[in-house]
Amino acid sequence: MLSSPLTRVWRWIWPIASLVLLWVFCRSAVYAALVAGIAAFLFTPLHRRLSPRLRPGGAAILCMVILLLPIALLLAALPYLLHNGQRIFAAAGELIADLRGEALAWLSAAVERGLPEAFAQGVRQVIGESVSQTGGQAAAEWVSALPGAIGRLWWLATVPFLGFFLLRDRELILDRTLALFPTPARVRMRRAMDGVSTILYDYLRAQAIISGYVAIMTSLVLHLLGLPMGWLLGIMYFFLNFIPYVGPLIGMLPVAAVAAPLGMFRCLCAIGGILLVQQSENYLVTPRVMSKKVGLHPALVLLALLAAGSLSGLAGMILVLPALLSLREIVKAMRV
Repeated sequence: MLSSPLTRVWRWIWPIASLVLLWVFCRSAVYAALVAGIAAFLFTPLHRRLSPRLRPGGAAILCMVILLLPIALLLAALPYLLHNGQRIFAAAGELIADLRGEALAWLSAAVERGLPEAFAQGVRQVIGESVSQTGGQAAAEWVSALPGAIGRLWWLATVPFLGFFLLRDRELILDRTLALFPTPARVRMRRAMDGVSTILYDYLRAQAIISGYVAIMTSLVLHLLGLPMGWLLGIMYFFLNFIPYVGPLIGMLPVAAVAAPLGMFRCLCAIGGILLVQQSENYLVTPRVMSKKVGLHPALVLLALLAAGSLSGLAGMILVLPALLSLREIVKAMRV
């Protein structure tokens, strides 16, 4: 018979250990549960409104049908998106190669004017090994490998079914989850879940409005400037705008790559237009829409972005801020 302190420790450890083992040995199941959980979380308000009329099961089915509609449209447009995405990345590779050539030419001229050769050689090595490899070539290889990666995402087929059960049995699953924790901690955990739900709904609603504004205005500006694939670049900005600070900067590279063949003036106009859109979003839209400030120090956010980007790439950079907000609410609730 385990002593009482060991029992309490074990009740905290075994759920975490189970999640770690699932991540190590059944990563597809973790991915499916995570995506289904996010979908169920986003559809919870609609499910609550529909449940009195359609009952929980019928409301959950309707929510999953609504979820499948944009997925079906995405799958139908996938060949076009892949083709044009490869064109964008190829253009980015050419732009990076041109910039690399200009940088090397400037460096050679600087050596003739007295710049130490050892320093110049080190810069050449960095440019040659880093810039050329991290630019369009790597991006184009990533896009070429994307169809094969999509073929391995078979677990996505289970997401609507998992989302259905998570919506229909939401309260039951919540009660069973709280039962895993010691009795004194259940009230605090319930308070933490409510706080996380509130802050995430507020953040995602506001961020979706802001990102939608940026995507529409970016597409309009690029279309007026005559850039090809302007709407596709606008959609790209919708998702990149979820990455704090660095997301819009990342998006400028493919825009510049697409605009560069049309002339330097058109390229500068495209970048200037995007900067104007970003400034209007910062000063006109965000203060009106974002009712609650994030309240996280920029240094913490940037460090978290670097860590998430190195671990999970672009998806990690998009999800890191909601994760930080959730962690903050959990810590607040557990302190009370």
